[in-house]
Amino acid sequence: MAFALMLTVSTAISFIGYRYLNVASEFRERNFNHLVASQNILDVARKNPIMRSSQAAELESLLQTAQAEAVWCRDTLSPFEKRLFAWLGAGPALQICDDNILHVAAAQALIDQIIAPETISAVGPDSAFALGLRFADAAEVIIEDSEAFQPYVSIIEDRITRYVRVGTASGGIALALIFLFLARQTILSLRAQNRTKAVLIEKAAVAESVNDSIAVTGPDGVITWVNPAFERLTGSTLDEVVGKTPIELLGSDQMNPKDFDDLKEAIAARRTIRRDIPSQNKSGDDYWIRMSISPYFGIAGEYRGYISVSTDISNLVKQQQELESTKNEVEHQALHDPLTGLPNRRALDQELHRRGTDKKDSGAGATLVRIDLDQFKYVNDTLGHAAGDFVLVDVAKTLSKLSRAQDLPARIGGDEFVVLLAPGTSLQEGEEFALRALRHIQEPIDYLGKQLRVGASFGVASTLDGLLDDSTLNVGADAALYEAKESGRNQVQLYSPLLHENLQTRRSMPEGLKEALEQDDFEPHYQIQVDAQTHEVVGVEMLGRWHSPRQGVVMPDKFLPVAQRLAIVDNIDVALFKRAMRELEQLLDEGFGLHRASFNVTAARIEDVKTAQTVVENRPPGLKVAFEILESVLIEDQGDHFRFGLDALREAGVAIEIDDFGSGHASIVGLMQLRPDAMKIDRRLISSVVDDAICREVVQSIMNIAHATQLTVVAEGVETMEHADLLRDMGCHTLQGYAFSKPVPLDGLRDLLSRRAGSAMKSA
Repeated sequence: MAFALMLTVSTAISFIGYRYLNVASEFRERNFNHLVASQNILDVARKNPIMRSSQAAELESLLQTAQAEAVWCRDTLSPFEKRLFAWLGAGPALQICDDNILHVAAAQALIDQIIAPETISAVGPDSAFALGLRFADAAEVIIEDSEAFQPYVSIIEDRITRYVRVGTASGGIALALIFLFLARQTILSLRAQNRTKAVLIEKAAVAESVNDSIAVTGPDGVITWVNPAFERLTGSTLDEVVGKTPIELLGSDQMNPKDFDDLKEAIAARRTIRRDIPSQNKSGDDYWIRMSISPYFGIAGEYRGYISVSTDISNLVKQQQELESTKNEVEHQALHDPLTGLPNRRALDQELHRRGTDKKDSGAGATLVRIDLDQFKYVNDTLGHAAGDFVLVDVAKTLSKLSRAQDLPARIGGDEFVVLLAPGTSLQEGEEFALRALRHIQEPIDYLGKQLRVGASFGVASTLDGLLDDSTLNVGADAALYEAKESGRNQVQLYSPLLHENLQTRRSMPEGLKEALEQDDFEPHYQIQVDAQTHEVVGVEMLGRWHSPRQGVVMPDKFLPVAQRLAIVDNIDVALFKRAMRELEQLLDEGFGLHRASFNVTAARIEDVKTAQTVVENRPPGLKVAFEILESVLIEDQGDHFRFGLDALREAGVAIEIDDFGSGHASIVGLMQLRPDAMKIDRRLISSVVDDAICREVVQSIMNIAHATQLTVVAEGVETMEHADLLRDMGCHTLQGYAFSKPVPLDGLRDLLSRRAGSAMKSA
């Protein structure tokens, strides 16, 4: 019984062992088929960076072959056999099959995406070229799966062989039977090995036909075999390279020493490595290869050497170098002015940002010089844009010549230039640079035999004085440049504490104006208007002032430009009008004989249908309201809304006056169409009427027109009584100016009217 059991057990062990040796042999054959198909996939992918339909079909077929081998390896075993394989230590091999099926499916999906119509016109990471590179990487992953599977086949064969040996030694009595059984199995195994050998011979023929260079070494690392592709790539025959290592044959001085060390280290550690490296063939021609070196092992797991597979990627590297060159050219164009070759605004912004973030330069401070050419438009308009371009190039050369290595001269648009001086340059050094540049720019330029002359205004600002930081440096330099232009041009202005204060004021003014509207901080001031004959007060003109908590009393010429940008001028006018009506009503209630109040209004206020309603709702009884319209607002240039507004105001009892007559270009026809009640002559004409005979004649002519059209004549800017007497004699009806009073607030007007009333009583 024991013998039978021993025989049965030993026979079972031997049978199962040889059965699964055949299975392992089949796995090895399938693995080799998979490896060849995968290598062909990679070969096609590398030869065709941009895939066409024909290559896609070929790759689809190869992928299907690789996938079929992986599916067979996964599905050929029963659940029991899978557990047995896992027990033998080959469980991860089945997971590799599952992973490989997914990897093949991912590669097939990439092919579908590459040949999709929308990919043809795509750029960037979704372009056909980029997807082709990704497919090549996917193919390498499939090869890695195949190579990773191979050691587990060897493990299975090794362990099954061990169990077979145990079975054969289980009993001496069963040796004969076991021998017969093993002999039969050996015959079967030999037949399988012969079949495998035949397949391997066939596969070797395939290896000789692939386009990738293959070199096989022995355990000592020297070459034992190379394929024809190796000979074509390197120019060396098998006889010439046998006994040498693949690394010895690279032969290029351009190889990165680190790559060289990495290759030697990987070979010594018997691990796979892949590198893109330059090489040189036997004739001395340079080329690039993608070299993959992998160790390979025998059936018993013994180290047999390594296989080096190299792909010629010279064309791919050349394309990448051309793309890099194109990218560098595009970036250069994006950061430089095409006319002068100087860096542009974008380059300036990048350098400012770099200095702000660089630890070495961020604490050194920055000084910026802004430059705006003077008389440049004249050159363009009189001599043409070619002359203007010539001037710009000449200025660019001047700035480049004066700049140091760490200075950055830039053209930021039109005739504007900037020089960002080296870190640590002081404001005074910036001023010296600007003065030198100004002297050079002012020198005459010879252009086609003509002498061109331009000037320049300079604004210099620095972060070293603590007024500015990197984010506001350009704003400060621009403010200094604006000051240079306002001060007469052709000069250098520094960003000073006073200029800083003014800039801060301008920045805070928009918010301050909005708050002033909410808090009723706009205050009416009044300048009296007197009868030219009796000097009795006949009315006042309201002049607005802003009482700013931070800036004190702000005049209209300071805040109105900001209010115009904010589109709140009309809101301010309405607020001043309503407050003036309340204040003048107080004076009327106190018994002061004010009968007329004049207000400056815009054309938009005239067109607003609510303006007449505002007058009616706020005007106190007994007070005549007059609206002064600038002479530049010509009635013939206005639309129906303006005319309807005038009619509504007249119906509301509002008088219409022309302000600053003589300062613009109003026509007699426009004057007749406007039909004003009064004409106020511009103060610039009035100021010269005493000393300038021509001016006096002009004023007299204006008065004659007013008399002919039955208009009341008001003269503003009457500074002396001599002015007053002369204008009275010339026929002026109403006088206004410092000869009688300055603009004063409500309390000042009350005191002024009280004093004049007292003086009148004493005279009586």
